Amino acid sequence: PDYARIFTQARIIAWQYGYACLAHGSFTRDLDLLLVPWADRDVPEVGGVVNRIADVCGLKVSGPPSGKPHGRKAWTLLLPGFSEVRWVDVSAFSLAPTEGVK
Repeated sequence: PDYARIFTQARIIAWQYGYACLAHGSFTRDLDLLLVPWADRDVPEVGGVVNRIADVCGLKVSGPPSGKPHGRKAWTLLLPGFSEVRWVDVSAFSLAPTEGVK
């Protein structure tokens, strides 16, 4: 139930900021989300979107993002609770220049 709630909230927040939010992975030990710039307008840097998702979902961002292959950045968001062993991994691609894109 927590992962379904988090995905629903993350998807709505991402859409508001011009990103698509996709879920992938096994949904067992963690929830993997991918944010992709989608709108045909300027979108904010993804770090702020990740922080907004964490805030709305009641999660804590665990440190700065790490670098991943193909220019992705990844954040780990922790569920509240001392003994909580589940988390949310959010990956996002860096924004590409939009000159000449229609």
